Amino acid sequence: MSYQHPGPGPAYHNLGKPDSDDRYHFHYLEAGKSAKIVIWVCFGLFALGVAGSIYIARRVVSRRRVFHYLSALALTVTALSYFCLATGLDNFPSHRRGFLPRIQFIGWTVIAILFTSFAWSMLFFPGITAARTRCRSTRGLYSLGIVGLIIGWIAYPIVWTLGTGTNILSVNAQTIAQCVIDVGTQLGLIFFILFTHVQDPEDPVWCFPEWFVVHRAIAGLDGRGAYAPIPGVEAANQGDTGDTAA
Repeated sequence: MSYQHPGPGPAYHNLGKPDSDDRYHFHYLEAGKSAKIVIWVCFGLFALGVAGSIYIARRVVSRRRVFHYLSALALTVTALSYFCLATGLDNFPSHRRGFLPRIQFIGWTVIAILFTSFAWSMLFFPGITAARTRCRSTRGLYSLGIVGLIIGWIAYPIVWTLGTGTNILSVNAQTIAQCVIDVGTQLGLIFFILFTHVQDPEDPVWCFPEWFVVHRAIAGLDGRGAYAPIPGVEAANQGDTGDTAA
């Protein structure tokens, strides 16, 4: 993993200038051993998080596994990302010239705001409105989740600006800081929700619908298709069978 930083000189480094001009050049900063170790550790933590969420899901009833499965999916994506970082699968050679760092940073910021504005609007407006209709524990948990996401999303651009943007932080420091933010905002928040609220009997907000988890028989005896067991009928039939045998 390596980061590309502009060398000394104006912001239009290497833009149509000869390679012999020392004012226009790039230098590459590569992550050190400590950063690579932290990346492997994060991959292991997120892989364990996937296994842990699946394990916890197997210990609850089928209807209450929706958040476990969503958590496992999110942690799998993050674990694969860290695996690519640790093994170098995300690296690719680039010989592009005309790198305008400040202009591109502004462009990336605007694009990121446009892409995330819909998600943030859903979290703050309909999300808060829906949370107010739930029980007190759900409202508190939703507020806590919003605060955690805000802190994380504020920390990400700060670390990125101090590192890649201005080269104030070293590559190792930026990598370690981003790993800590990822672990806190993803693993920490997800398992806090799994252990505290998903199994709350007062609010079945995380449940699958009943039709989604009911196991259906292969076919009816009269050949008219599959049937789901009717609660209470099977027990009554077993009681009638026992009385007849007696």
